[in-house]
Amino acid sequence: MTVSHQLARWTTDQNASGIPDQVLTVAKGYFLDGIVVAIAARRGYCGNAGVRVARSLGGLPGAKILGPRDTVGIAAAAFANGRLRHALDYDDTHAGGLIHASAVKLPVALAVGQECGSTGSKFSRRQ
Repeated sequence: MTVSHQLARWTTDQNASGIPDQVLTVAKGYFLDGIVVAIAARRGYCGNAGVRVARSLGGLPGAKILGPRDTVGIAAAAFANGRLRHALDYDDTHAGGLIHASAVKLPVALAVGQECGSTGSKFSRRQ
């Protein structure tokens, strides 16, 4: 089975029962790292241009920008949090693909999770 097939299987597993604990532990570490780096960027002001853009996009308030109290539209929150996540360039790296997965996936997952009212366990898909 290819890595892509295994990832697809895990993604569709409703209770994450097939995901090895080691994979979940690493994923949770990347999640926490992503949150902390985004908040650090917000506190250091280097990602705030993205926050200003997000505030100007409009839309029904539905998701928070990491850091101080900003609730904006879902797409705007994903945009701002993505900018914050990548602003300091402390990205997780998958050496095999030379990608920074959490810079794009974490902000979208947070925004959609807030829109759907997901709890932490639903967010991680671990019941």
